[in-house]
Amino acid sequence: LNSPEGQAKIKSKLYCKKHQDKTLKFYCETCKELSCTHCMVLTHIKQNHSCVSVEEVAEKHREILESSCATLDEKLFEGKKALNNISGVMKSLEENASATKEKIVEQAKIIVKVVSDQLVERTKEMCGEVDEIYDELHTELSRQHDEVKEYVDKVQ
Repeated sequence: LNSPEGQAKIKSKLYCKKHQDKTLKFYCETCKELSCTHCMVLTHIKQNHSCVSVEEVAEKHREILESSCATLDEKLFEGKKALNNISGVMKSLEENASATKEKIVEQAKIIVKVVSDQLVERTKEMCGEVDEIYDELHTELSRQHDEVKEYVDKVQ
């Protein structure tokens, strides 16, 4: 309808198929068709059909279309607003997920460091214990070695 051809069709006059020199000026709501003055009088009015002027029908439909357009504009505005809100939530979600992942990685590093430090400390303790036992056993074995050697030296 907004194209030049559509506008030309709207402004051009439509003529009756039965009475080709008569323009279609009425709309029969019963038959849902346009008619000229002759057809309206001869056909539609005789059968008690409801007929109104084309201008009246056009105005009625114009108002309906304008109301529909206003409603669609409101819905479009609401849709765009909802889309912006969803986009904002998606961005926030992405940022939160990224921040949470970073926190998890940092916590894992801290846990690994604590466990590693504890493992190093426990390793030192166990090596110390081994050293103590070794020293005790080595001292005892050295003493026994010396005694046996002294005995062997005497016996020889």
